[in-house]
Amino acid sequence: MQQPGAPRTELITITPAMATKWLSTMKRNRSLSLATVKGLAADMKAGAWKITHQGIGFNVDGQHRLSAVIEADIPVTMLVTHGLPRDAQDVVDSQRVRTVKDQLELIDGVRNAMGKTAVCKIIYALEHGARGSPKLTLHQTRAFLARDGERMDRVYGICWKTPLTAAPFIAGITFALGAGERVFEFAEMVRNGEGLKRGDPAHTLRDFLLLGNQFSGGFNERVGVTLCVLRAAHAHLHGERLNILRPTQLMSGPLMEEILSFFRLANETARSK
Repeated sequence: MQQPGAPRTELITITPAMATKWLSTMKRNRSLSLATVKGLAADMKAGAWKITHQGIGFNVDGQHRLSAVIEADIPVTMLVTHGLPRDAQDVVDSQRVRTVKDQLELIDGVRNAMGKTAVCKIIYALEHGARGSPKLTLHQTRAFLARDGERMDRVYGICWKTPLTAAPFIAGITFALGAGERVFEFAEMVRNGEGLKRGDPAHTLRDFLLLGNQFSGGFNERVGVTLCVLRAAHAHLHGERLNILRPTQLMSGPLMEEILSFFRLANETARSK
């Protein structure tokens, strides 16, 4: 029997209009993360939202989920709890949050989940022109792994236990592999370094990656390193000499747009076959 004054939970299909109204009554919320909202909304629109014990707790928890309902512009069913004490907010999400990497390891048994999650984020940025680290959901990351996981595993397979297992190199070669097996051969050349001469794109990239300490920066810096991988792979495919790589010169401009367009089209063509 429900005790008088005890919290009450019910399953409710929340419409965007309801979400808007409820949000207007919620106070003392933490700052809204737009990346989190967009990620949740993408899952909702893709039909990947699942009912769990985490739903809406009035005056305590749920602003990101409600905002995502509005962003997705569709009704979403979730558990809604009324009557929580105000101080319950002190302990909500106060412990370690289960990350996408944790879920991939625990639920899907993915090996090297941390590295692959980082690779997925970089590929997302390459495909969408995003700046700043995207907040991919478990559903979105699974979709990337279902699509590109075999390519990633091939690249990891030739680079394991070398500095080239860093996410920028794996992401760049994985993304470029839509252009064909010559890209994989190029990756092997970078790994081995055998018979390479100055001006060879594989030689220039190898020196850049192994001697330049390029992996200590933030997400945009890692994307810059990935662009260098793509620049060198593009030069190799087109028989060009390449003497130097500078990430800052590749972050914008017509050359990089041309290279990204080349590999995006190659991927679209490869996936349509």
